[in-house]
Amino acid sequence: NRLKGARASEPARKILEDMSESGYDIPIDLANSCVVNSLGEGPSATHDDCGGIDAALAMVAAVESSPNGNASLTDATYGRLVSALALDGAVEEA
Repeated sequence: NRLKGARASEPARKILEDMSESGYDIPIDLANSCVVNSLGEGPSATHDDCGGIDAALAMVAAVESSPNGNASLTDATYGRLVSALALDGAVEEA
């Protein structure tokens, strides 16, 4: 479920960053799942103070800098992130 995904978002973020820095391709399904499941309905899109916009943005940066980064994230994933930013009041950033 998404709460467990949010609790795992910091370790997942670190793994994605390590994969990207080491030059590994990040599987598309993994990248999209990690970003979407880190976003919740709480303040700053957290789940019980876990995950949220900051973790999702760090994952997006890691995925986009990986060798296959240009083709990894779907429109639905970006849409979920933009919605979370807008709901948090960061309309310009969205």
